[in-house]
Amino acid sequence: MNILRKIIICWMLAVCGNVSAQEETMQPSRMVQEFLDVCIKERRCVADNDLSGIADCISIFREMNNKEFDPKMCKVSQVSAPSAFEGHLLFTADYLEALLTDKMDDESVEEDEHSMRARPEGDLLYAHCLIPARGTTTLQYEGEGFMELIVVCEHEQLLGVKIDVNEHNFHYRCPNKTPDGIRYHQWTMQGEGLVKVSITNPTNRPVSVVLASN
Repeated sequence: MNILRKIIICWMLAVCGNVSAQEETMQPSRMVQEFLDVCIKERRCVADNDLSGIADCISIFREMNNKEFDPKMCKVSQVSAPSAFEGHLLFTADYLEALLTDKMDDESVEEDEHSMRARPEGDLLYAHCLIPARGTTTLQYEGEGFMELIVVCEHEQLLGVKIDVNEHNFHYRCPNKTPDGIRYHQWTMQGEGLVKVSITNPTNRPVSVVLASN
């Protein structure tokens, strides 16, 4: 009996280990990885006052052609006025262009003709929200099929993210062990469902985050 119990325990540990390994090695798609890379670069360039790097981020965002969620299609539990985001980082080309103009003389900011051209719809849908100090904000949107979700905070910190799709009895809490301000998960939905994403800020100051999904 003791031998059988040991075998069962070893098997359970092996299964748990495989599940953890799969979560840790889960690879984002190319478009999500590119979005993540430019968000990380933006955080670094803004912190370092790297104007050339900020300009690079603007070009990358423009080339990616991501599209903002229609407010009617993405419900936010706590809607913040645009003025509430003042002093906070946003992950868009328009925000960075305004920031770059503020940091440089108007005469030295070259007009980017490429950004003036019409662009096709984006591959990723994104939405910004402001998470209150020690508070939680929830976003809801429709999803179907293979789903990817990434949440990036304006700076490195712990960030709680929970995903619920009640129609499919899917519930997942992203591990909150790494203070990098980034959370990612992928899953598959058989049919349509309402994706509910709860983002928790455990710090004593409000933070802005961007949620992006396919």
